[in-house]
Amino acid sequence: MVRVPIIEEKIKLAYKAIKAGGLGIIPSRVGYTLLGNGEKAITKMYQLKGRPLSKPCIVITRYDILQQIADIPQKFTHLIDVIEHSKILCGFILKRKEHKVFTSLAKFTNQNAMKKDGTTCFVINSGEYTQFLVDKSWEDSTVIVGSSANKSGTGNEGIFTNIPEEIRQGIDYGLSHDEFVAQEYDPISRQQGVMVDLTGEEPVIIRKGLKCRELEAIIMAFTKKDKIPFRDHNTSQIQYISL
Repeated sequence: MVRVPIIEEKIKLAYKAIKAGGLGIIPSRVGYTLLGNGEKAITKMYQLKGRPLSKPCIVITRYDILQQIADIPQKFTHLIDVIEHSKILCGFILKRKEHKVFTSLAKFTNQNAMKKDGTTCFVINSGEYTQFLVDKSWEDSTVIVGSSANKSGTGNEGIFTNIPEEIRQGIDYGLSHDEFVAQEYDPISRQQGVMVDLTGEEPVIIRKGLKCRELEAIIMAFTKKDKIPFRDHNTSQIQYISL
C-alpha cells in the first residue's frame, strides 16, 4: 500500500510551536494525538482531556533512541527490533535511564511522563508525523510526550473536527490530515496502540489495540510459546492469549 505523504511544511510549523512550549494536535496511525513537552503545554493537556494525574503521558521515540534512554533487558532487545521493523505501533513499559533528555524537561512534564515506579510507556511506529517530531526533538536533546486528542476514556478520534471543540480551541497548533489517519484508523473500535510490559520475566500485553493479533504472533514466535499473558489494567488479573 502506498502511504499518504505527510505535509512537511505543516509538521515543521507544529514542531516550531511545540519547541516554543506549545501544545499540538498531531495525526498518528491510531488517530489524533496531543503532544508537547513544555510545562504549560502538558498542564493544559491534562486539563483539556480531563485526564487524572495518576495516568502518565507516553513518550514517542524510535528503537535506536530507546536503547539510550530506557533500561531494556538484554533478552528483549531482539523482540523490540523485530517489532520496530514490522511497523506495528507499540508502547513498551520500561524503566527509564537517567538521561539529559529527561532532565531537559520541566519538572511537571518530567514527573508526569513516568509512573512512581520509574517506568514509562515508550511508543514506537506511531507514524511519519510523530517520527518527524521524534527526530527533531532528539536533535535538540529532548523528548516529546503526550496522549490521545480526546476526552479521557472516550476513545481516539480519527477526524479532526470530531475532536471536542474545547480541545481544538485550547491547543497552540492543530495539524489536520484526516486522509493520513484514515489509512489505519478504525472508526468502529477507535483502537489505540498495543502496550507491552517488558519489566518482568516475559512480555505481558497490558492493552490490546491496532494490529494486536499480528503483534501477538511476533511475541509467540519470540517466546516459542503458544500462549502469551495479558494483564487486565482494571483488575490486574492475568489471562492467557492464544492465536
